[in-house]
Amino acid sequence: MYGDDTEMAQMMFEHFLNNSIPEWNTIIPLIEEQNLDAVLRLVHKNKPTFMMVGLSEIHDKIRNFEKDIRSGLSWNDIANRYEAISLEINSFSKIIQHEINRLSDFVES
Repeated sequence: MYGDDTEMAQMMFEHFLNNSIPEWNTIIPLIEEQNLDAVLRLVHKNKPTFMMVGLSEIHDKIRNFEKDIRSGLSWNDIANRYEAISLEINSFSKIIQHEINRLSDFVES
């Protein structure tokens, strides 16, 4: 994805873990408040960040999630889908952290 530019890859992965994941995690209280506009805004805003770190499968799930929310998905279903996607994101976060560490070792050598 980033070719030989390991510093750029490391920077994007770090941005994803330090900014995108925490922002994604702010969605759950908005779901609990049933704040549709805010949920849609943050889901839409975070969607492209998953492509930037090579998580196209998660990106596709978020795209479908956004589409289904706009189509009138119930709040219970929104919460369940959000939780399912979040579990996948958390598992990939560990892999991305490992990649950051590996890239950091490579850049420093």
